[in-house]
Amino acid sequence: VSGQEALAKGHSYVVIIAKKVAPRAVDRNLLRRRIRSVLREFAKTTPKPRIFTVHTKKGIADLPFRALKEELARLLTDSAR
Repeated sequence: VSGQEALAKGHSYVVIIAKKVAPRAVDRNLLRRRIRSVLREFAKTTPKPRIFTVHTKKGIADLPFRALKEELARLLTDSAR
């Protein structure tokens, strides 16, 4: 499911990354792309429409993608219950 297809299913995404978390725009954009990628994967398995809001905290910029993906997957799975 692409981002557009997920939106067509009724899913929407909001990713908030403050300058305190990642001062450089390049880093904020990279984090935003990574988080949206994980959200799109999760949206594939979620049949009913959802609105995803992710507000990041300090330290997320230092996580490798695999750790970020695992943590977001855990949080999203817990929230789906």
